[in-house]
Amino acid sequence: MDYAVRVAEELRLSPDAVARTLELLAQQFAVPFIARYRKEATGGLSEAQIIQVRDVWQRQKKLDHRKKSLLRGIGDAVGLSPEFQAQVEAAKDWDRLDDLFAAYRVKHSPAATQAIEQGLAPLADLLWSRQPANGDDEQIVAPYLNPEKGLVDAPQVWAGVRELLAERISLDAGVRDALRDEFAKNGMLHVAVNPGKEKKAGDKYKEYFDVTIAADRVSGPRIMAIRRGVKEGLLSYQIGIDRPVALGIIRSRLDVTDGLPFAAHWSAVCEQAFDAYLALLMETAAKRDLQRRAEKEGIETAAKALRRILMAPPLGAKWMLVVDPGPECRITAIDGNGALLASTKIEPLASDYDRDQARKVVEDYCRRYRIEAIIIGAGAEARVIETFFRQMDREQLNDADVIPFNHTTTLAVITGQVRQEFPDLEETICRAIGICRCLQDPLAELVKSEPLALIGAHSHLDQPALQQALHDTVASCVNAVGADVNFAHEALLSHVAGLNRDDAGAIIERRAKHGAFQTREQVREAAQLAPAVYEQAIGFLRIKHGENPLDASGIHPAHYPVVAKMATDLNVEIRALFDDEATRARVEPERYSADGLSAATVKDILAELTAPGHDPRQPFKPLRLNPELVSPDQLKEGMILEGVVANLSAFGAFVNIGVQDGLVHVSELAHEFVDDPAKVIQVGQQVKVKVIGIDPARKRLSLSIKQTIEPPPAPPRKHPEPRPPRPESRPPRSESRPPRSESRPPRSESRPERTAGRPRGRDERPMKPAPVERPHYDSPFAGLSLENGVIKLRDDGKKKNK
Repeated sequence: MDYAVRVAEELRLSPDAVARTLELLAQQFAVPFIARYRKEATGGLSEAQIIQVRDVWQRQKKLDHRKKSLLRGIGDAVGLSPEFQAQVEAAKDWDRLDDLFAAYRVKHSPAATQAIEQGLAPLADLLWSRQPANGDDEQIVAPYLNPEKGLVDAPQVWAGVRELLAERISLDAGVRDALRDEFAKNGMLHVAVNPGKEKKAGDKYKEYFDVTIAADRVSGPRIMAIRRGVKEGLLSYQIGIDRPVALGIIRSRLDVTDGLPFAAHWSAVCEQAFDAYLALLMETAAKRDLQRRAEKEGIETAAKALRRILMAPPLGAKWMLVVDPGPECRITAIDGNGALLASTKIEPLASDYDRDQARKVVEDYCRRYRIEAIIIGAGAEARVIETFFRQMDREQLNDADVIPFNHTTTLAVITGQVRQEFPDLEETICRAIGICRCLQDPLAELVKSEPLALIGAHSHLDQPALQQALHDTVASCVNAVGADVNFAHEALLSHVAGLNRDDAGAIIERRAKHGAFQTREQVREAAQLAPAVYEQAIGFLRIKHGENPLDASGIHPAHYPVVAKMATDLNVEIRALFDDEATRARVEPERYSADGLSAATVKDILAELTAPGHDPRQPFKPLRLNPELVSPDQLKEGMILEGVVANLSAFGAFVNIGVQDGLVHVSELAHEFVDDPAKVIQVGQQVKVKVIGIDPARKRLSLSIKQTIEPPPAPPRKHPEPRPPRPESRPPRSESRPPRSESRPPRSESRPERTAGRPRGRDERPMKPAPVERPHYDSPFAGLSLENGVIKLRDDGKKKNK
């Protein structure tokens, strides 16, 4: 079967679109280029879909290579039937392939080996062939009795035969496949703490001490947590299905019925096959499937975390004053390109004189270097130092914003990068330069580092698959934002579609010798890029303030004639399409879709004309911490604060509110049920939290996000459908049914006494307790009663007194 058809069937996509996508991938075109500039070929597949097509295609090629290898190796030795080869060719995954070849790779169990040596294989073949018995059990067993080989009586013979048949059943691909499906659909996962490990497990694994849950409902983080507990020797877990169901599956697959020859032995064989072989085999396979699913979810989560870090909102090319907090603060002025201007030390936490001097130095730096933002670094005194700067007049700070730095997870990485670039600078200055550059353009600065350094070690995941996912994420982010060819560094350019380190180095070398590029055509000529490389890369390279306004946009040079035709049809210059919204509104997209371009491509061109070189990242929003909160002792329950998510775990999220990290339990993340915190919240996300618990002794802080959000509106109540009107021929109830007092005798006369020891029947219910005297309420209807269908005033003592 053709790869395009197989991939399309698995992913439920158009075979034609998949076939053309595979052709582009085979020509080494990058995924971002295919997704953005080849929509006519792919039918508008997204980057994620193209990556899925690529991954399934590569997996199918590896599977085919494995099939050929196994067929060649085993076929040369024993020979394989055409039917078996057809089953191998139809196998869609590794598990099915392993099941088919299991019988050829088996090493017999000791019991089965002994049975073969005792000469019981012919009798096992007789039962397997389903041939009728010629005689009773004693006559059949008699030829196999051999005291010298340990076969003294019939039970020993049948025990050996059952062992051979049970092993043969465990190797049957159909039985394995059916049981594997049952484990996947209805398997139950049971987790328990190992005896004597309760205290050591503590709060870390307390929720897993005795848990039973459907295996297909366990989330990836919980699977990984359970596996960590098993690795530490604290937990154990099993996966199983109902034994009667499993035996029924085996009997059904083998067509074992009561009328089958040797039916009594076959029932015992099925039980032995499951208990001795298949139960453990299928449990191991189910655990492996859980691990694969958890790894897949973990890789997806890691890729999302990397994307969030790289696509953090940029502050822009602002001139900054970075403050390293401490009793003796170092302030560093840095320009809009991340270059060092000046640095000195101040002591804002010492005496009044030192604070006054610190204010004068800060004011001088802000005015001299035209500071636009003051960045407070991370540290123990960060909150106090931030308060010091916020108490200064805006005029003294050159009207600069005071912004706390919250990218603490990447601080060590960016500091190390700057130290490699400037080995002679003091570490605090290197840290300040790194903070500044990270805020100005996080993507351009962090792309210099290895992705795993940004998101932390993930040694428990499949490393090749993880590396591929992270590489795809970096490429997607870089090409989504684009790169200014006149300012981008080598690491950023090397991730542009089609370019590598050598191409990026050639572009930078040409830029250093001859100055800035003025047109996109100069990039190809200067760097001597191959036609295929230039075709992929040039749409993602921007030239701002160049000769052609289209070079600053994401419009590919191959589509320049389409834009020129738009301008000609409207009798305007190309620049007017950028500047005048009314002119763009006159463009008729359907006129240009007929020129071989899809409607999606024309839509992209118009979007670029509206916002050329649009940055998909969100605008920068500074974190607004409470300036009066400088110590954990000031925290009180009920406070509403802003914070940033510092870390995630299986049981919640840790949020930094400036003075302390607090835990938002998974039950306090949202109003709806949350099984995985990563689905509703991300590291680095700014959130509003409410303080709901403080434990100073253990330095624990409980927070809630849910209590700061309005609950969703309740779903509208479904009113019952109106009853159909009563037919006119039906007589009124009062005429058709006599009064209860005349038609039914008193309850005590109609019901016999209950016999002691006799079970209570449906109609023998316990007597209702005596009515309880209810309190009197001052209601306008309290004095009314209903007697024989007539409403009357209640004749009570109150009325008599009147």
